[in-house]
Amino acid sequence: SHTNLGKYAFRNTNITGVTLYRTMFSIPEGLFEGTKLTTIEIKSNLMGGTIGANAFKNCTELVSVKAPGVRCNATSIGNSAFEGCSKLTTFEPVLTSALTSIGDNAFKGTGITAIQFLDNYISQALTIGESAFEGTKLTSISLPARVSVLGQSAFRYCDDLEKIELLGDSQAGELSIGYQAFQKTNGVTKTYDFVCDR
Repeated sequence: SHTNLGKYAFRNTNITGVTLYRTMFSIPEGLFEGTKLTTIEIKSNLMGGTIGANAFKNCTELVSVKAPGVRCNATSIGNSAFEGCSKLTTFEPVLTSALTSIGDNAFKGTGITAIQFLDNYISQALTIGESAFEGTKLTSISLPARVSVLGQSAFRYCDDLEKIELLGDSQAGELSIGYQAFQKTNGVTKTYDFVCDR
């Protein structure tokens, strides 16, 4: 059986916690936007599904997205899915090769310090949208070989980012890096360990 919920079903409500079980294959657009969520636990691998645009946008009390032992097989993370979740520091889902796009502003302004990709089989190219991780607290990131696009301002204002790895012998072909993708501000000076085996 499947669990189907409509777009924006819980928008601006006062719920504080939610567990997404195996019967839920997609998280609809705006489902929890503007709620009082503090924690999310994902027990579904979202096989072939999506995390919709604005799904958790402006959940300003959200601290963690937990996914114990779960690999996230969603095909896309929509525009602004977690944008504005300023207290979000922990994002546990491991993103597999099923993922083909991370939308514009998807994690913009969150406090995440790490995100993990797992390329467990050959798949399509991965596109990372404009400002997808802008202003986050990432300290390092290893991007899979199949990344084909890093959008404009993708990692802009990531003041704590010290290491960026673009690894592999890519089946994606050319890599396009957008305008100001890694731009920093406020006079902060870092040395980037930029590894690109293409």
